Amino acid sequence: MIQKLLKTISSAAWPLLVFLLVLIGSLLYHLPASWVFKQMDIQSQLPKSMQLSEPQGTLWNGRTQLRFSQSPQSVFSAELDWQLSPWALLMMNANLSISLNNALGGASWKVNTGLLDQNQIELSDLDGQWQLAALQPFLPNAVRGFGQLKGQLTLQKLAMIWDGKQNWLTAVEGELQISGMDFMGMKIPSLKVKPEMKNQQVALNLIGGGAGWELSGNSLLGAKTFQHDLKIQADNAKSMPDWVDLMMRKKTPVLATLVQKGRW
Repeated sequence: MIQKLLKTISSAAWPLLVFLLVLIGSLLYHLPASWVFKQMDIQSQLPKSMQLSEPQGTLWNGRTQLRFSQSPQSVFSAELDWQLSPWALLMMNANLSISLNNALGGASWKVNTGLLDQNQIELSDLDGQWQLAALQPFLPNAVRGFGQLKGQLTLQKLAMIWDGKQNWLTAVEGELQISGMDFMGMKIPSLKVKPEMKNQQVALNLIGGGAGWELSGNSLLGAKTFQHDLKIQADNAKSMPDWVDLMMRKKTPVLATLVQKGRW
């Protein structure tokens, strides 16, 4: 009789258990992004120069307004959209698809990191196009005031791994292309940049140029240091760019170089 009673209770509990699971699943699926932002106090974890506002949608598929400002006169703002994989969370990973868009361009990429150990953050499939003017607010204060940054930036399949312990990159690949660059009188019609890791430094291999001249070389970026080794080779003295005298050292009428080292 007792066994029959337990069996009856067990049979009656199943619908309740299923109802509770469906209810919990529904609540999680529709969890508002605004509530998550508030509970996690995400804004306090960001630099003061960066602000996220007006979160909409859910934890899994939402959007917010991103604003970056180093001064009232220099502001970058865009809409940030994300998609978070619930299946990755079951494996204790955070796997996000992110896109960032405004009137000057847009980009999309994927982010993957562990929930319990976030020392390693992987970014992959970074693609997009931006007018270089969109990057003006990110320039150092000492440089930003020298003029308007013009041109077009194209990102192609960039991927990188950030190590939180070293506070630096441990892997990077992909390609950047810049067209019609014009800044501080320096004009480069086309420039291709291919990054790679070299002795724990990011090596930016550059090749580009314009009519009658070619720019080539590399820049090495470390966690605290930088080193530039670039040259411009012209077909003749007349085709050498005018801005070379201000930016580089002329070796001959058709050859100019830039060799520079420093610390961030």
